[in-house]
Amino acid sequence: MFKQMKLRKKLMVSFIFITILASISGIISTIINKVIDNKYSNALIQYGFSQGTIGELFATLGQIDGSVHDTISFSSEEHQKAAENNYTEQIKKVDSYFSSINESIKEQTEKNYYNIAWDSWKEYKTLSEELMKKGDTSDIEAIHQVQQEIVDKLDPLYNKLFNAMTDLMDTKVSKGNELSIQLTNFSFIVMIITVVVIVIAIIIGILFSQKIANMIADPIAACSKRLLQLAEGNLTDTVPTIENKDEIGELADATREIVSRLSRIISDEEYLLTEMADGNFNLTSKERSAYQGDFKPILDSLAGINRRLDGALKEIRGSSNQVAIASSQMAQSANSLAEGATDQASSIEELLATVTDVTSQVEENAKAATQASAKAGEIGDKAEISNQQMEKMTQAMNKMNETSKQIAVIINTIEAISSQTNLLSLNASIEAARAGEAGKGFAVVASEIGDLASQSAEAASNTRRLIEASISEVQSGTDIAVNTAEALQSVTEGIVEIVSIVESVKVASHHQAEAMEQLNRGIEQISGIIQSNSAAAQESSATSEELSAQAENLDQQLSKFRLRS
Repeated sequence: MFKQMKLRKKLMVSFIFITILASISGIISTIINKVIDNKYSNALIQYGFSQGTIGELFATLGQIDGSVHDTISFSSEEHQKAAENNYTEQIKKVDSYFSSINESIKEQTEKNYYNIAWDSWKEYKTLSEELMKKGDTSDIEAIHQVQQEIVDKLDPLYNKLFNAMTDLMDTKVSKGNELSIQLTNFSFIVMIITVVVIVIAIIIGILFSQKIANMIADPIAACSKRLLQLAEGNLTDTVPTIENKDEIGELADATREIVSRLSRIISDEEYLLTEMADGNFNLTSKERSAYQGDFKPILDSLAGINRRLDGALKEIRGSSNQVAIASSQMAQSANSLAEGATDQASSIEELLATVTDVTSQVEENAKAATQASAKAGEIGDKAEISNQQMEKMTQAMNKMNETSKQIAVIINTIEAISSQTNLLSLNASIEAARAGEAGKGFAVVASEIGDLASQSAEAASNTRRLIEASISEVQSGTDIAVNTAEALQSVTEGIVEIVSIVESVKVASHHQAEAMEQLNRGIEQISGIIQSNSAAAQESSATSEELSAQAENLDQQLSKFRLRS
């Protein structure tokens, strides 16, 4: 039944089932905790609070007993009054304590102890009031008698009351301990039960979830594995049988349909391609219905391939017949071409010999032009060097002219110095004459200076004449050097023009040589081509015959194909 459910319903049922298990566990735990809480509350009220009340009762009884003794024993009225007031307050407390304790009594044993204590309390209260009235006197003897009655009658009641309450306390403590142990054990058992219930719920939930997961995962894994095998090219293995009627069952059915349809398509494609590989193009698909959707273009493509190959083979068959005819004609034309190529080859060889002679002469002319250009270049270089040397000599003559002019300036300076020296000598002679005998020596010196100045002036005058003659000769040499330089410049320019013309002749000769060389190579290439054409024509003739034979072979091969009518 569960296998017939849809996947959505399976998951909802699983979730509800696990939720119910968790809810049951929570409810059980809540109920058990509530029971334990009630038991603890009852135990606390019945035993815990009551024990505290009994303890307070003991303390209050001690204060009452002390107040009774104080009331009888005190002689001061103020102290007696305080003891009586304390007695009255404590009596009210004890009555309220007994009332509280009575509410916590649940068992008969506790009831018996309580009744003994209550009866003893009532007798104690009555007797204590009587004794307090008797002790309210100034008679010492009466007070002693009352004190004796307290010892003989009131204290035994007090002890009986105290013992009864002690027994009640012990009973409650014992019962409280027993209940505490019971509650502890019960709590432990409840905890174990709760843990067991939770563990059982978890185990059931895990098993149930695992079963659901297996019911979902195993079929999906089986379908996934089969699809992977299909992707790897396995078309023979069957799809796993899945009995589920949910979405997983639908997935298995879809997987089975995919495998089946792909198997049909692949088998049909194998059939079509195998037949066409064997030369049978007169065929159609056996599984047209399997090619649906995006698979339909595959069948259309195969049909297109079949039609195109069939048409191409038909055209090849027609072409092979034409090739056979054309190859025969081409063989005849090739023979004629070979004969004409042979005649052209002999003519080209004669032309090549003539061009070779012309080329040799052009090369000799180019070499002679090169040598003339080289000689003209050397002469031009020497003329340029002479021109440069002449320019240097002109520059040197100009420098000599400038130097002569500077020497003339120096001579002018010397003449001026000589004139000044003469004047100085004249002045010295005048001064020596004035000095008389004392100036004779100075007059001799002045005379010598005068002679020296005359000689210097004469030498300067001679030097001036020589320098002026030299300057005149230098100027004449400079003019000659300038004229010579201009002549050399004209010669140099002429040589440069001659070199340029010779260079042009050289270049033209080289171009002619290169052109003849290219012409020679071209003729050689033409000769090679003609020879190649001759050989190719012969090969073409042989090839045409071979092509004819191959055309016949092709026709025989095409006859093996079964083409469409």
